[in-house]
Amino acid sequence: MIRDSIFNVYTRVELGLLERIHQAVLKRVLEKSNLKVKQEIPVSVLYDNVDSGVDLRLDLLVENKVIIELKSVEVLKKIHYK
Repeated sequence: MIRDSIFNVYTRVELGLLERIHQAVLKRVLEKSNLKVKQEIPVSVLYDNVDSGVDLRLDLLVENKVIIELKSVEVLKKIHYK
């Protein structure tokens, strides 16, 4: 269900739009499928049990289990696959 939603948004939403537009559309599509979706969730970065003081932000968190990180770029590079 999640992969189908991602594919549908990818193929139907115009390329070149801002990432946050794709994010908002995907969130709405997932919610229409009766999935619980949270957006822009802050996550603390710890190193050696010490908080770095900098939070990462998860683009979408689905059902408190699946993290979706969106990229809106012309070409994916090696850094995007980490």
